[in-house]
Amino acid sequence: MRLLNQSARFRNRRFRQTIQVKRLAGQHSVSGFKAEYVEERLTAIVIPTTPQDMLLLPEQER
Repeated sequence: MRLLNQSARFRNRRFRQTIQVKRLAGQHSVSGFKAEYVEERLTAIVIPTTPQDMLLLPEQER
């Protein structure tokens, strides 16, 4: 599989956005699993979707 080169879009202000996401991070221990949300700021290309687009993704079925 060949990857698309998106570096030009990341340099263009019209396409890139700085977003804040929360990621669940944790570790296993003898007493169980301790996890907490960690906030991160990422530079990403965000594309709006419709409800129909979401139905096509496997994550929507879960």
